[in-house]
Amino acid sequence: MEQHDALLTLSEIAAAFVGFSTIVVVFRSNRSELQRFRLRGVAEIGIAVLFGAFLPLMVAGLVSSDSQVWRISSVIFAPTALTGWIVWSRSVSRAGHPPTFGKLPFAPDVVANVVGQVLLWWNVMAPTPAAPTRYVTALMSFLIIAAMSFVASAFGGAET
Repeated sequence: MEQHDALLTLSEIAAAFVGFSTIVVVFRSNRSELQRFRLRGVAEIGIAVLFGAFLPLMVAGLVSSDSQVWRISSVIFAPTALTGWIVWSRSVSRAGHPPTFGKLPFAPDVVANVVGQVLLWWNVMAPTPAAPTRYVTALMSFLIIAAMSFVASAFGGAET
């Protein structure tokens, strides 16, 4: 599998986000409710990207074709990532907080999620030799959301 190293690197980055968000929560207990929501989102996205990074490696052991690896991985990961993002954004909205990064539908986190979803569903509908690159780029777009949330919660103001 040609993207093996990239997937492992992304899993390491995702694990670092999970760890950093946990450290921030432990050592800075005076976080606002919104900051705690954002940090929880960082950990959840990190865990999802960890799953997404290891998924093709697991699927590769079950199927023989590279195109099947990326199609199956994408069809499993795309709805998982979308559902997680929707649940998280709805919980933030129900808590009475505005969208984190600007106005919908052009908020950077929304754009990054849409880009990641489009790339994954493209792999499902029309897998090509570029499927591994699209898959890795989708994972990177989800990590961008985690990075924005981490920076906003760790270094942002103490908004309520």
